[in-house]
This record gives sequence, structure tokens and C-alpha cells, in this order.
Amino acid sequence: MPIQIKYDDDKKILYVIMQGTLDPQEFEQVLTTIVSSREYPPDVATLWDVSAVLAPASLHSREDEGQLLRGLIDIRKKYPERGRAMFAVVAPSDLAFGMSRMYEALSSPMQQTVMVFRTVSEAERWLRGQG
Repeated sequence: MPIQIKYDDDKKILYVIMQGTLDPQEFEQVLTTIVSSREYPPDVATLWDVSAVLAPASLHSREDEGQLLRGLIDIRKKYPERGRAMFAVVAPSDLAFGMSRMYEALSSPMQQTVMVFRTVSEAERWLRGQG
């Protein structure tokens, strides 16, 4: 799954743009990259654009979806350096938005605040405290 990471120093937002099939191992590699960077703090506000992400073919039920999303949350728990980082997900399609909202709900016990948006501009406003 191709992943692009870019930091906007003016906005103080890290952009993670994902494409292709969702792969938990690659998700974990991105988190490792984030916490080990010297370009930005490990708890940088992050915008995850999942507009072009596809669900794995192994998902056949809501139970499978829940298991995948809980697995992603378990990965996040391995990175306490992220602390109280704000985490916006951009998911414009109905399917991606629905799965991302379920991810948001399952994330509620964690310190990081996760919000799901349909557009990058909405997510940026929220991350910058303007929305």
C-alpha cells in the first residue's frame, strides 16, 4: 500500500495519504516513522487521508471489520509517544466514512482525539482548532 507522509510546518499538521488495500503492518510502520522523526514532535496533529484506501478482501462481516479496527487500535497503543495527539481521518466515500466512524467510536477510551471528516478542509480546520 503506497503511503505518503508530508509535514506542513506552517499549519503544524502531518499529512498521511494512504492508497490501496489497508495493511496493519504498514500502518504500524507509519507510526514508527512518526514517533522517530526529528522534523516534528511525536504527538503532532495528523491528518490521515484514506480516500483511496480499500478494505482487505478478507472482510466478510461487521465482526471482521470490528476485529480489523480493534487491531489498528491495539497497534496505536504501542506508541504512547503519540500522547494526546489530535488525529483526523478524511474519508469521503460512504463505506470509508462508516468504517472510520466505527474506528472513531472504538478509539474513545484512548488519550488521542479522533474525528472523521468528509473533506481535507474540514479536517484541517478541526486540527487547527478552528472548527
